[in-house]
Order: sequence, then C-alpha cells, then structure tokens
Amino acid sequence: MTFAERLKKLRAEKGYSQAELGKLINVSAATVCNYEAAKIKPFVNTQIQLAKVLGVTVGELMKED
Repeated sequence: MTFAERLKKLRAEKGYSQAELGKLINVSAATVCNYEAAKIKPFVNTQIQLAKVLGVTVGELMKED
C-alpha cells in the first residue's frame, strides 16, 4: 500500500472529509487531495501532524509496501 492509499484509508476510517483533515493539519482540502492522488508528499512537520490526527506513527503512515 502506498502512502496515498494509506492516507485515504485512514482518513475514511476516522470519518474526516478532505477539508476536515486539512483544517486539522493546517493545509487546504486541495493539498489533502494532492496527497491522496500521489501528486505530492507532505513535509516532515505535516507528516507528524497527520500521524497524530490519524492515530498512527509517522513510520506506519509513510511506509511503502
């Protein structure tokens, strides 16, 4: 599973829209969309925020398998 796939899955499991998740980590809904479309990857500080909000470690969130 890629980072983009994992992010989308975890976001859906938490019941957040892209806009809601974006507000929680201080990015736009369009940026979350780009993460989920594998167009860009988040900066390290954003990775930390994402992991905290989604209840996983940064390693779990970012691993590619």
